[in-house]
Amino acid sequence: MSGQVAALQLAKLARLRFARGKALWFCLGAAVLPVVLALAFAVGGKFGGGLVDELAAVFFRLLIPGLPAFLAAAVVADESDRRTFTYLFTRPNPRAAFVAGQFLVIAIAVGGLMLLSVAVTWILCWLRSPGDMISDLGHLLRLECGVLVGTFAFAALGLGLSVLLRTHAFLIITVYLLFDAGIGLVPLSLRYGSLSWHVGNLGGLVAAGLGEGPISPVGSLLVIACLSSLALLIATWRVQQIEP
Repeated sequence: MSGQVAALQLAKLARLRFARGKALWFCLGAAVLPVVLALAFAVGGKFGGGLVDELAAVFFRLLIPGLPAFLAAAVVADESDRRTFTYLFTRPNPRAAFVAGQFLVIAIAVGGLMLLSVAVTWILCWLRSPGDMISDLGHLLRLECGVLVGTFAFAALGLGLSVLLRTHAFLIITVYLLFDAGIGLVPLSLRYGSLSWHVGNLGGLVAAGLGEGPISPVGSLLVIACLSSLALLIATWRVQQIEP
């Protein structure tokens, strides 16, 4: 069986598990959080571009790094606990298809929910001055780009760390995300080693404190692509070493 066909079959299997499990409800709850905050601010009379950036920080500092990475860790832990690695890796499928299938489901599911959540949150922030929506569309598109790319990047990171370190993966991911967020907020060149900073730079979060610097958004996109590819390569290499 070809790698592409096997990856799609495993992705369908992972999608069914995702839809039937608790992960779907957890992701939906996370996606609703910024919308609820926007509604709360709306009741309090706060609107506009400043609110957009404040709520965008919730996505880029909390949801985009944490949700796909921890979901990836939960998926790998579940496969390990159920001993489905034994079944999957004795089938005539390329082992790399496991990584590709899980990555596709996590990235597409979380990415889709986050894109929708950002759009709804943005609309709520501009309800009181709909005329300004048009002028802020470029900002929205850049936010959506950062959200989508960031979700894919942290899904890859989560899979890479989880497959590489199947034990204590949640702890390792938590420590990494805290460290990554910390150096991303340091006003020094050290922050350019932070994945979350590059995702924020791509999303244009100047007012949110994660904004642009000497590195252009295109440069950040290249860094993100390199780090994501490295994480997926590590995950692919590691599954080749796992004994069925």
